[in-house]
Amino acid sequence: MATTEKLAVLKVPVMFVVGGKDAIVPPEIIRYASSLVPGARCAEVAGSGHSVYFEKPADFNRIVGDFFESVERAGVK
Repeated sequence: MATTEKLAVLKVPVMFVVGGKDAIVPPEIIRYASSLVPGARCAEVAGSGHSVYFEKPADFNRIVGDFFESVERAGVK
């Protein structure tokens, strides 16, 4: 099974977070990957490079926290 096929059948909530200035895995690649996962969410953090969690920790924590809260509200296990 190809990677794109594996992504298409994921049955878990998925959140992609990418830095707007990520030169290692550019935002357009992450946006494309997120489009392959049904229901996936994607957040781009302006002004950040590859290590969003380190470069913009407040933004990263807010994005991930909001994602976890929404998954919990939806009752996904």
